[in-house]
Amino acid sequence: MSQYNSMLHRLFFAINIPDDIRLELVKYQKQWRRYPARWTKPENLHFTALFLGNVDDEQLIILRQKAGGMLNSFRSFTVKLTEIALGPPQGLANMVWAMAVADPEPAAADLSAALSQIARAAKIDFPNDTRPLQLHLTLGRAKGPHLKGVPIAATLKAAFAAGRVDLMESTLHEDGPRYRVVASYKLF
Repeated sequence: MSQYNSMLHRLFFAINIPDDIRLELVKYQKQWRRYPARWTKPENLHFTALFLGNVDDEQLIILRQKAGGMLNSFRSFTVKLTEIALGPPQGLANMVWAMAVADPEPAAADLSAALSQIARAAKIDFPNDTRPLQLHLTLGRAKGPHLKGVPIAATLKAAFAAGRVDLMESTLHEDGPRYRVVASYKLF
């Protein structure tokens, strides 16, 4: 960060979902309201492609420039929702996830690699995770330590075209996070 007072932005890259998919997922949330979870607000449902954390103004400028150059030449792909399950698969099941796969299959891995390269160019420290991008959307988080044994599961058959990637900012409030699109990158 420079010697100037630079504002920090809590940022992530996301694939936002269309309204028809959002409405379908909200139906499941309503069905499971009785379980001990904090349910994600419908307007906040998205697939996180890469969480960046706190980013200063200078890094944000570089992010936007690099993302504009790389992502605007990135091929669009289809996101196929497959199931709702408890996650993560290892350890305590403390989240309710809508899982998805990319079609064609390498698209998610290619996107993950491109986003990591963009973040590194902006000198953003993030975990160097070598696992492939697992497309999941958080529908809810456990209110207690975990949700093990809670009968939350469903098969999904919805799909949508991932025609853009959004750089999102998250601001934390008492009633939960609020997200806004900082920049949007159309995929071809």
